[in-house]
Order: sequence, then structure tokens, then C-alpha cells
Amino acid sequence: SSSVLVFSPHSDDEVLGPGGLIKLALAQGSQVRVALMTNGDGFTIAAGEEFRTVRVTPEDYIKLALVRQQESLNALGYLGLPRERVIFLGYPDGGLARLWETYWDPSKPYVSRYTRTDRSPYPNSYTPNAPYYGLSVVADVKKILVETKPNIIFITHPNDAHPDHWATNQFVRYALEELREAGEPFAKEARLYFYLVHRGDWPAPKGRHLNAELLPPAQLLNAGTNWFKLELDQETTWVKYQAILKYASQVRVLRRYLVSFARRNELFGTIPEPEVPLVPDGSIRVDGDPTDWSRIGPVMLDPAADTLARQFEAAADLRAVYAAADSKNLYLRIETRKAASPRVKYVVRLRPLGSADKSKTPGVNLR
Repeated sequence: SSSVLVFSPHSDDEVLGPGGLIKLALAQGSQVRVALMTNGDGFTIAAGEEFRTVRVTPEDYIKLALVRQQESLNALGYLGLPRERVIFLGYPDGGLARLWETYWDPSKPYVSRYTRTDRSPYPNSYTPNAPYYGLSVVADVKKILVETKPNIIFITHPNDAHPDHWATNQFVRYALEELREAGEPFAKEARLYFYLVHRGDWPAPKGRHLNAELLPPAQLLNAGTNWFKLELDQETTWVKYQAILKYASQVRVLRRYLVSFARRNELFGTIPEPEVPLVPDGSIRVDGDPTDWSRIGPVMLDPAADTLARQFEAAADLRAVYAAADSKNLYLRIETRKAASPRVKYVVRLRPLGSADKSKTPGVNLR
């Protein structure tokens, strides 16, 4: 039987995206586990509604997290998943992207804007008192992967618009790649599938439409993802709908949006692993002339003009990233919708793999 591991940024994403899949996988005898990166403790509106206050305190956010944890256990239990197969990591809601980009090593822990702590305040976190920096997240994710040895992994899509969601994608892929580099057999065989939750005015139409079809957003149809549908029978769709309603703290403020994910299918994607081609020394010149790249394809595509801000600032609208390497250098070429502008700061963040002492190699920023 398959071993399935689902990574969820917040308490509800694990059902909104692959809830039907979880139910079907369990029915087929698969080993399924769910790992929640955060407890969703930074949702101010939900906290205010839950505790009937306009002055939400750090203690309220922590109490909200405990409410949301229980909602996940209730919803996943309704799908058939036992509570002992649910893992809470306890990292900061609204902070995962910061941990990935800036707060990477022990010298600079992140302080949550909401709970005002720089480590997990939750007694049931996978690592007790897990400190809030990127390497701690990587260590936890790697440990979970090694313990569960999944052959199928579900994570949020890299083009998900929520920072916690795309950062979850980056952390899991980074951890998996490190295990592959270390020669872990399961890591080399594991298949990655992406699910989407936040992407503009999607899914459409909003509301309860149990017989409607879930389709990819138009902006992501030709952006490098191979999409496919998992068809759900009527019973599975209904069970997923009921499971979504178990998230009472969220349904209270986002019902119309959340129930939009209970459809007659679920949507998943794969993205081919990019390969950086080796080129002869001197064949790539850093001179702004793209002619040298004529036979080199992109390693990453990004939708153009897909947000209001990017429509107005075309020079900051990324379209593609190209990469090539010779015996000495790694070359990157970034393509924007319009020519680069001095009004825009461009930052390329590289995370090295396999360092013996990662606390001393927080990454490379190119500006």
C-alpha cells in the first residue's frame, strides 16, 4: 500500500486541497499522515469573532491555535484519519516566508507578530519549544520525512499566492532534496503533487456547488504545471463538505469561500524537476545579450500580469528564470515582462544544499 504524507500550511488547508483524496486513500488501505506547519494562530478576524473582542491579545492568538488544532482533528477524523497520524509543527502563522527568506539560522530567530514568541508555545508541537528560524523548520520536515518514508507527498503549489503556502512548498522541497543528496532511497522515489488554495478570485464561482467542476486558474494553465483532476463520487464530495464545516472558527468568517472547495473533483499538479544544463566555459557572457541563451530553456515559469500590482509595474513582473553552469560558474538569467528598472530592487536568493555546518551558510543573496 502507499504511504501518503500531506503538508498543510494552516489548519484547514489539509481538507480544502486534498480532503477527498485523504478519504479515498484511507479507504484503499494507504498509510496517510498530515503535518500542519502552523496552527493558524495569526487570523485576527477569526480570533476576534471566537473570543468576542476587538482587542486581540497574544494569549487570544494562542487560544485560537488550540481551537484550530481541534478543528483539524475533528475534520480529519470525519474523513477517517486517526488523531495519532496528525502532526502539529507549531511554526508561526504569517511567518513562514520570513523564516525562508530572512530568519534562517539560530543567530536571528523570528518573533511572531501575533503570539509575540520566538518559539512554539504549544505543548503538542512536533519539536517542543521549536525555535522560529528556517533551519529548525528544515530539520523538523526532514525528520518527519525520514520517519514516515512516504512515496507520495502532497504540498501547496509554488504559485499559491499566500506566503505561508509557497514557503511550505519551498521548505518541503528543500528538505526532500537534501535527503536525496544524502542518498535516502525513499526520497529519490517519492512523488510530489501540488494542490492550490489561494490564487486571486479562485475558485469560481464561490459558494456551495457540489456538482461543479474545479478547474485550474487561467493564469496557471500555461505556467509549467501539468494539471490533473481526481474525480470524487457524490458521497466523498458530501463528506468533504461536511469536514470543511468542522472548521467552525473559519466558516464563521469565510464560509462562502471555504465551501467552494467541495466539488466533484479535486485538482492536483506536477512540475518537472528543472535541470541546469552544463555549457562550455566562456559560452555564456554576462553582457545583457540573451543570444547566448538561445538553446537553453527556462527552469521556472511565472504567470505575467497576474496581479494588479504587476500589471502596473511590468519591470517587476517575473516571467521566467533560466540557469546554466560551466566548470566554474552558475549563470542565471531573469526575464521580466518589460526591461529591468532602477526603481525596482531584484533579489535572487540561493539556498545551498549539503553544507556540513548550515548555521554558517544561511544562503546567498544576489541583488
